Amino acid sequence: MQWFLCQHPEIHIHGQLPMFDWQDGWKWYRQLVEAARVAQRSNWEIGYEVPHYAGSDEGRCRRLFADFMRGYLCGFAAEKPRWGIKSLKWCVEPGIVDQVESLWPEARWIVCVRHPFLAVASEKNTFRPDVDLPAAVRGWVQVCEFAQRHDPRRTVVFQIDRVADQEQRIHSTARVLACIGVRHTAETLHAVRGFPIIHKVKPSDQRTFHFCEGDKKRLLKDVDRLEHWMREMGYELE
Repeated sequence: MQWFLCQHPEIHIHGQLPMFDWQDGWKWYRQLVEAARVAQRSNWEIGYEVPHYAGSDEGRCRRLFADFMRGYLCGFAAEKPRWGIKSLKWCVEPGIVDQVESLWPEARWIVCVRHPFLAVASEKNTFRPDVDLPAAVRGWVQVCEFAQRHDPRRTVVFQIDRVADQEQRIHSTARVLACIGVRHTAETLHAVRGFPIIHKVKPSDQRTFHFCEGDKKRLLKDVDRLEHWMREMGYELE
């Protein structure tokens, strides 16, 4: 999805940031606002003609922080009218959705969903070999629930493993672009028709983990609403 969106002349999507905690940044914003309040009170009490710290009101702090975070999240890449960040969990982290939308009211959420067992197995075989399987599957359920309950005017679901042919891919990606507020271009249509595999498995890679039938049955039994959402998303229970 990141690769596809970046083909559009107006859109830049930056990949997920390593070692970055959104809440760390949000604390800095709150400190910026609080520093202004303290300084204003101090300057008024002391009566300095030249304030030792002027500070800004919360609205300006919000604008300054939003501009800084956009640059930081995008790696200060070349600016395009529309931009975004690839995140695996912001939509299910408490508070982050409201905080993001308070900074950027025009924010849109593209929720990419894949078969839960394949998605979690891929995660374990690539960058998180020690992943907690039940927790990861519960995260998948949370993502599905977010996609259902969040404002449909700013939320769209894309299921990469549910678009088998070219026409389906064109239709599904057109829905994604419409949510953002743009249409297909020659570049995006070319990308959809090519539909390359971005993450290719190297001969040296060993994809050693696969869910056994016992694992699947245990997860279906133990993870609340997993069966419901697999059916809702059109996946067969295995």
